[in-house]
Amino acid sequence: MTREEFERTVPEQRWYDLRIIEVITSAVDHAAAAIGAAFAEELESKRNAYIEAAE
Repeated sequence: MTREEFERTVPEQRWYDLRIIEVITSAVDHAAAAIGAAFAEELESKRNAYIEAAE
């Protein structure tokens, strides 16, 4: 096998695969942050209601 034949059989590096993973990871991070913020607000309102009821 010549070098030319070998180079034709080796796939080219595909950077878009890495980019897709970055996009997915970023979307998951943003969704997790939004869910965490919503949970924190819900928890704080329940805590405040509990404290006000105890007073």
